[in-house]
Amino acid sequence: MINHLYIHVPFCRSKCHYCGFYSETALFGERIHGYPGLVARELALWAKQCAEVRNMRPRSIYTGGGTPSLLGAEGFSALASALRKSMDLSRLTEWSVELNPASASTELLEAMRAAGVNRLTFGVQSFNQEVLRLINRTHTPTQIIDSIQRARKAGFQNICLDLIASLPGLSQELWAQELQQSIELAPTHISVYNLSIEPATRLAAMVANGLRTADENQQMEVLSIAEERLTQQGYNRYEISNYALSGCECQHNLGIWRGNDYLGLGPSAASRIGNRRIENHPDLEAYEQHLSHLSLPPRDTEILAAEDDGAERSLFALRLQEGFNPAECGRRFALAAAKVDQWELGLRKLACCGAVEPGGKAWRLTRRGREICDYVIRELCGD
Repeated sequence: MINHLYIHVPFCRSKCHYCGFYSETALFGERIHGYPGLVARELALWAKQCAEVRNMRPRSIYTGGGTPSLLGAEGFSALASALRKSMDLSRLTEWSVELNPASASTELLEAMRAAGVNRLTFGVQSFNQEVLRLINRTHTPTQIIDSIQRARKAGFQNICLDLIASLPGLSQELWAQELQQSIELAPTHISVYNLSIEPATRLAAMVANGLRTADENQQMEVLSIAEERLTQQGYNRYEISNYALSGCECQHNLGIWRGNDYLGLGPSAASRIGNRRIENHPDLEAYEQHLSHLSLPPRDTEILAAEDDGAERSLFALRLQEGFNPAECGRRFALAAAKVDQWELGLRKLACCGAVEPGGKAWRLTRRGREICDYVIRELCGD
C-alpha cells in the first residue's frame, strides 16, 4: 500500500551554489501557472496503469523543490483542489511544504493553511548574511524571523528549520550562535544537514578554485556540537540529520526510512512501489510534452530482486533512533529472512568496533556509527 506522496516543484528564481537537486531558473509565467494541472494529469495516468496508485490513500504529502512557494497562493489552491479530486485524502495527517523565507508571504501562507498544509520546513541554511551571500541564498536573517512569525499568525504550529553544518565561513563559535538562534525561534523540528559538495554545482567549482571547506574532523565536531545543544533543549535526534520535539517527527520521512512505498510526481521525482524503483527524468520540457500527449513522462525503472528489495528497505531503519531489528525485518519481508543470521553476525562485529549497540530487541547506531552510517550499511549488505 502506498501511504506517502512526494510532489517536486522544479522552479527557482536562482540556483543555490550547493544545490544538486533538479530545478529550472528561467521561463516561469505560464509554466508555473499550469504546473498543478500537469501534476494532476501525471497522477491520473499513474492511476490508470497502477492499482496501488489507484487505491492509494496517503497519510503524508511532502512538497519539495526547487522552490514550492513559487506556485503562489493560487497555485497551491489549485494543487490542493486537483489532489482532492484525484484521490482520497481522508487519512492524510501531514502535508509538509518546503519554503524559502524570502517568498513566504501572508497571502501564500493563508492559502496553504486553507489548502490543508499543516507542516512547514523553512530553508534557513544559515543566519549569517555573509554566508548566505556566499552560497547564493536570496533571503536575509531578518526575513527568516519575519516569515516564521507570519507562519504562526497564519495558524501553523508545526514548523521545521533546515540548517547546513560546515558551511564555509562558519567557525565553531558562529555555528553555536546559529544553533542558539534556531532554538530561540522555538521550532518543533530542526534538520541539520552536513554540507555535501555535489558534482557540477557552483560550490564544487568554487572548491576546485581554492575555496576552503571543513575537513572530516571539523565536520564531525560541528555535528557533535549540534547534537549536544539541541538535545539539551529537548530536541530528540530521531534520525541522523533530524531533531524534533516529542510527537513532532516528520511522518513522511519516517515512512520512507521505515521502508514504506511512496509515489513521486514531477520531473526528477522518485517512487518506490513494490520491488520497483522509479525515477522521472530531470527534464521539465519532456515532462510537459509527454503529459500534454497523455503519456507518462520519461523515467528510469529498476526492478529489484525480492530479497534485495527487502534487505534495502530493512536497512533504512538504521538511520532511525528506534533502530533495526533483524528478526522483525525478516518476518516483514519474507524473502529477506535468509539474511537475518548474516545481519546479526555483522552487527555483533560492528558492535566490537563501536559502530552499533544493542537496544532492547533492536540495534542502534552509536555516535560514531552515525558518522559512518554508509559504511555500516555497506558492511551489512556484504558489499
